[in-house]
Formats: sequence, C-alpha cells, structure tokens
Amino acid sequence: MIQRNNVSALVGPFSEIFAFATEHNRVPYIVTSMVPYGIEKSPFLIQIVPNVSTYGFAVNDIVHFFNWRKVGLIYDNEEGPYVLSRLVDKDPADMKAYNIRDNNSETFIRDALKYLRDRATDKFIIMCSSANADIVLTQALYLSLLSRPNTWLIVNMGTDTVALDKYLDSRANITSLLLMLDTKHTNHCALSSNYRKLHDAVLLDAIKVFRDIKLRHILRNSTRLKMRKTLREIELDGCTGKLKFSKFGLRNETFFQLATLPTLRNGSSGVFQSGTWRSGRKLLNDRIKPSDSYEVVMRSSDDVFDGKMLRITTIIEPPFIQWRNETPVPEEDIPENLEGFCVSILKEMAKELKFTYNISVARKFGSYKGPVRGWTGMVRILLEDRADIALAPFQITPDRSGVVDFTKPYMTKGTSVVVKKPDRSVSPFQFLSPLSKYVWITIFISFLTTSLVMFAVSRVNCDRQSNYIHNLRESFWYIWGTILRGNLTGSPQGVSSRIVSSVWWFFSLIVISIYTANLAAFLTITNAHIPIESASDLPNQNEYEYGTVEGSQTENFFKYTNISHYQKMYAFMKLTDGAIVRRTTDGFRKVNKEKYAFLWDSPVVRHETAKNCDIMEIGSPFDLKGYGIATQKNSPYTERLSWVILKLNDEGTLYRLEGK
Repeated sequence: MIQRNNVSALVGPFSEIFAFATEHNRVPYIVTSMVPYGIEKSPFLIQIVPNVSTYGFAVNDIVHFFNWRKVGLIYDNEEGPYVLSRLVDKDPADMKAYNIRDNNSETFIRDALKYLRDRATDKFIIMCSSANADIVLTQALYLSLLSRPNTWLIVNMGTDTVALDKYLDSRANITSLLLMLDTKHTNHCALSSNYRKLHDAVLLDAIKVFRDIKLRHILRNSTRLKMRKTLREIELDGCTGKLKFSKFGLRNETFFQLATLPTLRNGSSGVFQSGTWRSGRKLLNDRIKPSDSYEVVMRSSDDVFDGKMLRITTIIEPPFIQWRNETPVPEEDIPENLEGFCVSILKEMAKELKFTYNISVARKFGSYKGPVRGWTGMVRILLEDRADIALAPFQITPDRSGVVDFTKPYMTKGTSVVVKKPDRSVSPFQFLSPLSKYVWITIFISFLTTSLVMFAVSRVNCDRQSNYIHNLRESFWYIWGTILRGNLTGSPQGVSSRIVSSVWWFFSLIVISIYTANLAAFLTITNAHIPIESASDLPNQNEYEYGTVEGSQTENFFKYTNISHYQKMYAFMKLTDGAIVRRTTDGFRKVNKEKYAFLWDSPVVRHETAKNCDIMEIGSPFDLKGYGIATQKNSPYTERLSWVILKLNDEGTLYRLEGK
C-alpha cells in the first residue's frame, strides 16, 4: 500500500526479511499465509491465518473428541513435529508419524501406509501440501484404506487446500480441516459465492483490516501509529469469520471448518456437510461442533435481531393478510390496520425474538419473467434489498428457493377447485324426486292390488266385524291410511286378513324408510348437479371454463407437470381468453358471474366459501405444498424464524391462530 511515496502497510505472504523491515519501520505487515513457529510476536505483524499452535490445538481436540486411539500422521512441513508433540503430550493415543518432506515417492508412501495398516491403524492425519496430500490419498485408495472403518483427517494449513472432489465416488471417509470460509453472509464477503477461494478470502480480509487501521489512524490525526491500541479496537466480519486481534496481531478467536466428504448415492452431487471448531472456549464440547456450521454457531451466541427494525413486505391475501376494516390505509398506518393468520404469526415472532417491524404492501408474490425482466413482486423486493422478510402464504418452490430463503413451513396447503353453486329450482312435485317413476308406479299398483286382496280375503273369511267387508271404499282407505301412518279405528280380525295386512305394513315400512332417507339429500343441492367431481374432470367437460392466477405457482404447476390431464388443462387455459386472471379477487368474481371453475390455494378457497354461500369447493385438494416466510438469500434471520415456527407449532399456537 503506497501513500505519498511512503509505505503505509505491507500485505502478502510471510517473509522473515519483510517482518524485520516492517517492525523496524513501524509499518503494519498484514500476513496472508501461516507464520512459521518460533517467529517473535509483534503488534506490527498481523496474522490473518492462524499460527501452527492453533492448528495443533484443533487437531488435538478432534483426536480427543472422537476418542481416536491408533493414529498415523503423515506430514511434509516444519510444523508437523510441533503438532505431533502436542498429540503425544496431551493424549495417550498410539501415534506413528512419517515425514515425507524429503522422500515423497509413491513407493515410500505406499510402504508407510502398509505398515500402518498392518498395525491396525484406522485413523490417519495428513498435514501436507495439496500435491503431496493427493499422492497419499491416491495410494490409500489403491490400498482400500479410504472407506470405513478407516477415517482420514486432512489438515489444510494456510490457504493451500486439498481438492477432494475426485474421491466422491470412492465411498471415502474423509474430513477436511481448513480455515473458515464464510459462504453465507454475502454482506460480509464481497467475493462471488460461486467463485470463492480461501486464498482470495484471506486477501480480502487483509485489505479490510488495512482499511480499518488506516481509517482509525486518520481519525486520530496522529503522526505515530499506535498499533497495540488499534489492534484491540478492530472488530470486523470477514470472509474467514470474525476478525478480532490481540495486541500482538494474533486472532483472538479462530474458526475452522470441518468439511466431511459424503458418500454419494443415486448420483447425488458432492455437497460437503460442515461442522465447526472454534478457539477461545474452555470446554471441549464448546470448541468442536461436528454438525453445526459457522452460521449456526455464530447465531446461537449472537442475537441477530438485537431489537432491530425489520423491513417486511406483504400482499393482501385473505385470510392470511387482510385489512382490518376492508379499506386500505396510508403507508404509515399499515401495521396497525392489518390482520390475518400471517399477521398473528408475525406478532408472536416479534414477541419471542424481540424485534420491531415496519410493513409495506406489494401487489404480487413474485415469478420469474425471463432474463430481461427477472423476478417480480415480493421476490424482486427481497433481491433488491428493499425488505428483509416477505410475509405471505408463500409457496416453497425450487425456483424461488434458488434466489431467496424460506423458513420452515407454517402450513401445508393444496390447490382446490371452486365453482358457483347451481341455481336451486323448486317444483311442487319435487317430493317425488327421491324415487323413480317406475317405483312410484309399482307402489301405486301394489296399493290397488293389496286393497282388492284385502277386500276379497275378508269377504271369503266372513270377517263380519270389519266395515270394509261390505264396502270396497273402506278397504282402499285402510290400505292408504297404513302407508301414511294414519290413525285407523278398525283392524282385520281374520287370520288371512291379518297376514295380508302385516305384509303390507312391512312393505310400507321399507318404502317409507327409503323415501325419508333420500328426501333430505334431494332437497339439498349436491355435486350431482355439476358435471365435475374433481379437477381431473375439468378437461373432459364443456360446460365450465377454468383457470388460475397469472404468474402464480399454481400456473407453474400446470405449466411444468408431466401428468397428462393437467397438461390438457394448461393448454386450455392458454388458448382460452380470460381463463387466466390477474388477481385472486378477479377469479372469485368471475366464479360468481359465469360458469367458471377457479383453481387456487385450498385455505383461501375455504375461507371464501365460508363467507360466500353462493360458491362451493369441488373435490379434494391436489398439488400439496408448504407455506413459508421468505427472507433474503443467506439471511441471518431465516434460522431463528424457523425455530420460532417450530416452537409455535409444538405449543399449539399455530393451531389456535389458524382457528382464529
């Protein structure tokens, strides 16, 4: 760094000559490589990369944490003996070490590995350059030593990292220990997430430290750089984690990444599962977290909200978000005049995590419109950093998850079909509907036949106590009265007459029971009046048009699905003018006015059918997805918000709020 022909600072790999010169001239030397063991400490020697004692401490913790007993160490640098001494002094493990600095031939390395294998050694530590580490791993692969139960720890000292991608298919049990590369907090690291390398990250952090030192020197307006005081004041978030230094330029707290090479299954990509080791903690279980990433460790110890005012964007979508008095209000009054399921969840989150918020209303959820227009709606607002959180019934989809993050789902929903109830026609003869005309004719013929048989049998048996013996009209009246449950004064006395009467009574009981059961169903409007029973029936009928909201995830489902009848439905929607509407309200309005089937989210449909008795839901929901709250990509808030959602679900709060 040059200023007015004078050296303001020196940034780069360690050199003993440069270290002496910068110390003598009181110029900061910000080192981007590991400083050799035994170099005298100085406040002008600022080490971005941890020294060998930190690496030795971390390796010793890993050996002790996982209770390794027989360990083989292969190294090619001057720091190897120091790490070995820490392991031997502090842990009673059975150790065997090989120095391949002067002899890195494949034969020597293969013989060393064979010797370790013969001694039943199943834990291996490699502290070598990337080139020599690759030779060791290749020979281990030939000897079948990479897979379980053998365990390998690759210690990447400094910024020279070993590439392990080519061992993904070997079922290798490898863990890589390297300086933390913060790939999540994009605000802290200006490097592109797709092209981040540890060397570039260390260099960028060194420049950050220099800028901070220079700024403090300018603000003090001092001609003499007081490095000890300045170093203690530095506290930055960098690409390699927190940047805090002691008065002698050593990092106060160092984070290492534990990257485990997973076993590939079904051709999955080789994504590393990360754990974390951190210095500055007294207990071993606090220093090493095998399953927690750097982000998790930092968020568990730091309050990411810290009483902040969060910027929240939302969309009016009853019953999730709606106006309290059904009337929009000025922007400054929005938070107090919104209500709904999502708003209630937000209030519970704010109470639990102790943050405040301000809400703005958007017009669309957000969909991708190609490389020219990009994303729209609330997704675009998050991408442009105009909001921290998008509060809405957001469907969690792969496309959206690629550009924003989502919390755990707070509700699972499907897509439903809603249509207008058919007009109810009232007829004076509607009471005949439960039974077909053939049944009514059969009942009438049975009535005539039974009445005549009753009259004849009574005459033949001389049942003289009955009035209908001599009067055919009374016989008809008796049979008619019994089927209608009338109160008759007389009854047959003869045995044959009573048999005929009993048979008629049983027949009447069956007919009346069937008629009564069917009458209630026929007086109530059912789906039998509608030519569809589910969404799959829509492409096979011509009575109803159907559609959904433009740019919604429901439309995307129909667009990309491989199910044949849903593909037919999407083709119909695109070819029919007015089938796809711009807003949800337009869809429900069209259902009320036309023969139109609207496909939309089942919770919204059920809320609308509860308010409007003229529409009804058809069939069961399909295309089940989760509703989540969206945040910016790699946002520090996502995990804490997900934690609160899980807690509210366990406590039954979500169920109570949904009922409300």
